[in-house]
Amino acid sequence: MQDMTKAEVIEAIAAKTGIDKEQTKAIVGGFFKVINTSLENHEDVFVRGFGTFLSEEESG
Repeated sequence: MQDMTKAEVIEAIAAKTGIDKEQTKAIVGGFFKVINTSLENHEDVFVRGFGTFLSEEESG
């Protein structure tokens, strides 16, 4: 498994797709915002063929 920063993900997607880096940045940013919003609302996110993001309940 390779660790990648958000900037590296954007660079790799732009290179593979030919999409402008600024557009790619907006798309990747939007993807993470959707996931973060769901997790903040205690909703798990399942992206078939990609991965699972689980909401964790805060103890308290």
